[in-house]
Amino acid sequence: MKTITGTNHFESLSAVYNYYSGYCPNMREGDYSEYIREKLKRKEVLVGKPNIKPGEKLSLHQEERRYFITSSEAAKS
Repeated sequence: MKTITGTNHFESLSAVYNYYSGYCPNMREGDYSEYIREKLKRKEVLVGKPNIKPGEKLSLHQEERRYFITSSEAAKS
């Protein structure tokens, strides 16, 4: 059985802004930028590829520009 897990890792800073724009549609631009900076500061959101374990596969969601990890039951053991 395969498990696909979305990560908090994004391809770029612009991908982070694009992703979260849907969650904060009514926020003013300055407040929105501060919101993203805080997420980055707290490491709730990261830019760059995550580390993966042997047997796991890393993929980039083309629309979200966010990394996903596919693992199998064998890789979890």
